[in-house]
Amino acid sequence: MSRARRNSYSNLASEFDLAKYFMNWDKKLSRELILELYKRFGEKVYPYFNKLSEQERAKLEMAIVAIKENGAAAIQEAKKEDEKLRLVEAINTAMNKGNDGDFKSLSIEYLRKYNNAPDRKKYYSAYSGFLENLIYTKRRSASFISNILEHCDRDYLEKMALKLWQRSDWKNTEYVLKMMNKKFPYYEKGIFLMASFYEDTDKRSKALDNYKFIIDEFPQSFYYQRSLFKYGWLKMLDGDNRTCADTYAKYIEEGGDNYDWAITSAMYFRSRCLNSISNKDEALELKKELISKYPFSFYALIAMDEMGMDVVKSLDESIKPKVYNEDSISPQDVYAINTASRLIRAGVLDWARKELGSINLDRLNAEYLELVSDMFRFSNMHDMAFIAAGKLLLNLKGYNSIEHAQAHFPQPYMDLVANFSKTTGVEPFVIFAIMKRESAFNKDAVSRSGALGLMQLMPYTAERFEPGLDQKKLKDAETNVRLASLYLKKLFEKYDGNLIYIAAAYNAGEESLDRWVKWYGSKLDKIEFIENIPYMETRAYVKSVVANYYMYNALYHKRKVDFDEVMNIDLKTGD
Repeated sequence: MSRARRNSYSNLASEFDLAKYFMNWDKKLSRELILELYKRFGEKVYPYFNKLSEQERAKLEMAIVAIKENGAAAIQEAKKEDEKLRLVEAINTAMNKGNDGDFKSLSIEYLRKYNNAPDRKKYYSAYSGFLENLIYTKRRSASFISNILEHCDRDYLEKMALKLWQRSDWKNTEYVLKMMNKKFPYYEKGIFLMASFYEDTDKRSKALDNYKFIIDEFPQSFYYQRSLFKYGWLKMLDGDNRTCADTYAKYIEEGGDNYDWAITSAMYFRSRCLNSISNKDEALELKKELISKYPFSFYALIAMDEMGMDVVKSLDESIKPKVYNEDSISPQDVYAINTASRLIRAGVLDWARKELGSINLDRLNAEYLELVSDMFRFSNMHDMAFIAAGKLLLNLKGYNSIEHAQAHFPQPYMDLVANFSKTTGVEPFVIFAIMKRESAFNKDAVSRSGALGLMQLMPYTAERFEPGLDQKKLKDAETNVRLASLYLKKLFEKYDGNLIYIAAAYNAGEESLDRWVKWYGSKLDKIEFIENIPYMETRAYVKSVVANYYMYNALYHKRKVDFDEVMNIDLKTGD
């Protein structure tokens, strides 16, 4: 067409003739050219349609109708967008002026007019800060903006409820949770949060109702396991030991050997409940099973303490003979073990480590796991020694010797730990207990959240004690243990030597721990406090650190340790 214009075909008639001429070779192109003429000249093009066949005229007329409709729709859409922008501007003005009433009424108008999901999400993404400020700072009740919250999606309501919960704003937390559960009645997490909220606010009967609802209606839910545990827990606190014992029996049966289900907790508390209803023989047998299956777990150690057992004396010093059956493992692993053994004796530890690193620990039997664990230790591969010892624990269903136990609770980096223990007053066994849980003695460990090194320090925590620190230095064992020891000293001073609080703060942060102490500290004993920690990871972490500290004392001080002593520690000069 541009060539036509250069050749003086610039008027409608000549351009139409040219477009019609193309009809002989490419009808689609010809129609597109004629429609372009319509866009330029409008209805003046109609008289020229007589030059076309009836069929081509019909197709072009249909195309023009579509153009007209699309154009009208585009105009309408532009008007709607303009109206939306004016409303957004008005909301922004109300927000900037702090005019809560106008903000609320304009927001409701926006959400009613533009109620599709993208517009709703765009709204409360943009104005969530102001919404939250109305409640958090200006102390408006959540009911004041209920018309706005009704349009929010599940995730936003959940986040707002949790923020209110963290601020101990019970009234507004309950309001938002109720709204979320009304809008999304079959959202298991919402029901679980409601149950947990009622538990935290001492509305135990309502908490039990919600936990029971999940147990009955959502047996495949992620929250079923925890609801079952909490239902038994609250029944125990209510003194209903029979229901608690029955609930935990179900929990244990369904959990099997899945340690992550807090099986050890259920076994211990079921034994307590059985004891309370005069079923002492069954309670004792359950404690013995707990100790046998999970010998160094938190609750196994408490059970041993209650039964008057000395953990060191209970370990059989005469372990089974070390008979290594080479037929039970692969020739490659046998070769690697024998080669590494010769290299260790020759003092060539770098090459020994390479050989040991090629061994598949999952293929080794108990005797070889014990041997390899020792070889890792002699080669200063402390993290691998611990992993091998852990696999040995599962293989034997419980250690049966001091030697095994010490493999599971080693003391690597002893010079560093002892040095910084002396300068900070934090006991070496506290440092080892946390190091074992945090990194399994791997100085190069990096967590998903960015924690680094042996003691898994977050860079911002380390900078509190050494501003401007290059975070790469946190993989240096000396730097990592030094800064972690300084942080632990601060926590010891703040929490008066309460190891439960210290471990919880180290894992979840001081702000979280302070909130939990405010909620539970005065009304729960130490064990109950641990079980009420809201974060599953932190619950497990605290139990692990306390159990580790207990075992380090028992194994290396060679004395019976009292749990009250373990949970309250003074700062002192390390030995």
